[in-house]
Amino acid sequence: WLWGFSYSNWFNNYGAVYKVNMHSGKLVHIASFSGDKNGLHGRGPGKLAYDGHGFMWGVSLADFDRSKGCLFKIDVSTDQLTVVKEFQHTTPESSFRPMGDIYADRKGSLWFAGVIDGDFSKGRSALIKLNSLTGMIEGRYQQPGYSEIASPVGDADGLLWGTSNRGIPSRRGCIFTFNPATEKFTTVMNFTGNGSQANS
Repeated sequence: WLWGFSYSNWFNNYGAVYKVNMHSGKLVHIASFSGDKNGLHGRGPGKLAYDGHGFMWGVSLADFDRSKGCLFKIDVSTDQLTVVKEFQHTTPESSFRPMGDIYADRKGSLWFAGVIDGDFSKGRSALIKLNSLTGMIEGRYQQPGYSEIASPVGDADGLLWGTSNRGIPSRRGCIFTFNPATEKFTTVMNFTGNGSQANS
C-alpha cells in the first residue's frame, strides 16, 4: 500500500488520510480532518512515515482556527487513526507548530520541524525528536539564526538534512545537516541571492 495525506479541501474539511493499493489501484479513505466536527484538527498535506512496529505516523499543519496541528498514528492492520498529541500551546510539550512532514530514521526515532510556541516572527524553529514506540517528545534541537526549518530527510550516514529560511551569516537561508549522535548543526551552504547560491 501507498499512504498519503491530501491537501486541504477548504469547503468542508482540511484534507484526508488515505492509502492506495499499488496493484489494483484501489483507494481506501482512512480519515478526514474536519476540526471540531470530528476532533481531527489541523490540515494537510503531508507525508506519512512507517515506524517498523505496525504504525504509520504523521503530523497535521496549523489550520486557520484554533488548532496548531497534531501528531497522529495509524495502525496499519486495522486502519485505525489515533491522535497522539494536540499542539495547542497549553504545555511545554505541546507548544509547537509543525512545519512539514515527519521522518522516520533507522534507529526508530521520528523527526519533524516545528516552530516553538508557534512564533514565526522570532524564528524559534527546532527539529523535534519523537520516540516511535510512545510518541513522547525526546528532544528539541535549535540553531541560533535558523528559522522556518523545512522537513528533515536522512542519509546513509545517519545525518539529517534540511533547509532554513534564514542562515548564518547571509540571513538568506541555508542548507544544513544535523548529527543526532552529537546533537550538532552544520551549515553546508548559505544562499547569497546571486550566482550559483541563489536566494532561498
